[in-house]
Amino acid sequence: METKNNNIVPSFAISLEEVENRIHLLEEFIKKYMIKGEDYGEIPGISKPTLLKPGAEKLCDVFGFAKMVEVKNRIEDWEKGFFH
Repeated sequence: METKNNNIVPSFAISLEEVENRIHLLEEFIKKYMIKGEDYGEIPGISKPTLLKPGAEKLCDVFGFAKMVEVKNRIEDWEKGFFH
């Protein structure tokens, strides 16, 4: 049996007030802690500033993200001193 639902637009996960608060906090963080040329910068041919690796790492720290690495293939030869 097929049902039609014309109201399929999801609601926001957070309130608009909370969105504004988070954006304001992010803007303040950028002004105080992000360094132009180190955390973000211009890339030739791109019209907007670009987030660079150090800036991305700062944001990961602030948001509580952790780096996770899964080793798929490991070679350890202690006698020859070869590690890959």
